[in-house]
Amino acid sequence: MVVEATDGGSALVIRNIHPSAALTAYLVELVDYPGSSFAFSQDELAQGGDPLPAGKLRRLPIANMTVGAAPDYVKMRAALYADGSSSGPDDKVAQLRSRRAMLLATIREILAQPANLKALLEAAPFLENKRNRSMPEVVDRASKRALIQEAMELHGKSAAGMIEKFRARETALRQ
Repeated sequence: MVVEATDGGSALVIRNIHPSAALTAYLVELVDYPGSSFAFSQDELAQGGDPLPAGKLRRLPIANMTVGAAPDYVKMRAALYADGSSSGPDDKVAQLRSRRAMLLATIREILAQPANLKALLEAAPFLENKRNRSMPEVVDRASKRALIQEAMELHGKSAAGMIEKFRARETALRQ
């Protein structure tokens, strides 16, 4: 992974180093940097992205400027691959797997109650921890809310289209 400073933010350039499997989920963190924290987690299967094929690169713009100013402290901490393998410390891989399970449960809630998405969103209130926004529970809550908000937007355009997209995500996560 390479970190680039950009105007108004930073960019993460992620390379999938697995010899044959697509990268489906990953966790990037600012490690041991004094006075600041950062965590970025993405699960392509749950969040509707495209898994990164083996050997390929992806550039991800982010709004955080500290990341670009301290690239030596930014580390890919864990990864999950399409073949079921993983890399990273056990606790970080477990964190990604736990987040994936939470996202799958959220997708199932959305599919079970597509007419009650507003109630689902209200049941997952925004949890802010100004001292450490990278805490796993803060990131999990934000991920859950983002998934529900996306479902609400899609449902507003086409209920059938939203259900189709979220069923496809559920299927991808079950494999």
